[in-house]
Amino acid sequence: MRYNSKNYQIHEFYCINCGHLIMSIPRNIGRLHGEKHRKVLYCPFCKETVNSIECRNDMEAYEFRQDFEQGKFIEEEW
Repeated sequence: MRYNSKNYQIHEFYCINCGHLIMSIPRNIGRLHGEKHRKVLYCPFCKETVNSIECRNDMEAYEFRQDFEQGKFIEEEW
C-alpha cells in the first residue's frame, strides 16, 4: 500500500496484558482517534484477543510503558 506521509501518521498498538507492541498502522490525519484509544486485537505474544492501546507518538508510548509497569491496566485486561 502506498501512502503520502504528509497525510498519514504511523500509530502503534500495545497489548495491555503483556505490554508488547502488537502492530503499527498508518492513520489518516483527518481521521485520528483520541488519546489512549482502545481496540480489541489479537496479541501473538499472549495468544489471545485482548484490549490494546493506540499510541500516536513516542511520548504516548512512553506514558503507556510507565502506566503498564505501575499496573494501571490490571483491572481492564480481564
